[in-house]
Amino acid sequence: MGHGSDYDCPRLGKVGILDFSFWILDFRFLGKTSLLFGLVFALSGGTVQAHGGGVPQVTNAKAGPYRVSVWTQPDPLRTGEVHFTVAVSQPGPIDQEAGAPILNAVVELQLIPATGIDYALRVFATHDEAVNKLFYEADVDLVAEGVWQVVVSVEGPSGLDQTDFTVEVLPPATFNWWLVFGGAVVVLAGVGWIIAKSSR
Repeated sequence: MGHGSDYDCPRLGKVGILDFSFWILDFRFLGKTSLLFGLVFALSGGTVQAHGGGVPQVTNAKAGPYRVSVWTQPDPLRTGEVHFTVAVSQPGPIDQEAGAPILNAVVELQLIPATGIDYALRVFATHDEAVNKLFYEADVDLVAEGVWQVVVSVEGPSGLDQTDFTVEVLPPATFNWWLVFGGAVVVLAGVGWIIAKSSR
């Protein structure tokens, strides 16, 4: 019927391995090819981000009577959605160290672009979407590349105060078709190797 060796399928009878190369009827093959397609997904830049953590922007920064730490995702920051994770605590026994966490504060982020655009973004960081309820989290849609000033305001048991820092936001990432093509070649070669091995 086809070229090369035959594969004895319980339902379809004997079919040519090379003619039926993309019909993988054994779950062992399915598992292996799933790993190969996972490799292509990784090569093409597919990522899964979980809330919390990220790149530290400030660590135990002084905000009056509070100590504030901030992490951001993704890395590097690009225009579009940016995730902020904030920790607020009392001062520790040693300067620049954090003490007990403060869980009942009101945390506001104000983001100001340094591009001359006359506006600022404001968003509250809360425990609502936080995986770890010790942190305050927020998502912000940054529409412009360049340097942004981030002002973190904390209102808690000891009053209102703030700290600030700057981040650089890059333009959107371009899609690397050559990388995807190379990954597809790896997948097809792997599938061909698995089928050839099974025919022995």
